[in-house]
Amino acid sequence: MNPADYRCRFERVDGKNVWRCSACGFTVRAVAPLPHNCPERSDALAIELRELTADLEGDAIDVRRAVDVEIRTPNNITRLIHWRAALKKWRRAGEPLRPPTQRVACHAVCQVCPSGLFDPDRGLCKACGCNVGPSRFVTLDKAALATEDCDRRHWPR
Repeated sequence: MNPADYRCRFERVDGKNVWRCSACGFTVRAVAPLPHNCPERSDALAIELRELTADLEGDAIDVRRAVDVEIRTPNNITRLIHWRAALKKWRRAGEPLRPPTQRVACHAVCQVCPSGLFDPDRGLCKACGCNVGPSRFVTLDKAALATEDCDRRHWPR
């Protein structure tokens, strides 16, 4: 599998420096689009890999581990760009926070991530690169910001 298979396919919006993925709708303002793990495509790759390995009898393959090899945590610059965009969206919405019970539910889902993409040692999601977990600073916890959701759509609504 080629890493380009799970990257967003960006299209320019309105002829300006705004790019949108045709599959997942992720939008970024930049001169050129940055690599971004497309949740729609990487989920499709995981399903395809499960189907391919289902035919192998007796050969145990950890699908999560195999997919994890292809999906790399975004670099720090990309993480910073995503975090800044999330903060702008959160501030425009009036800085709404999730209730503590919903935060705990989101953190619990991340700890047992169905996609296997949560790094408990670093407290971040390998798919989007966001910090997810209790923090002294509410802006450093993606689950605390009511305007943010799991890129894989795992969090309860």
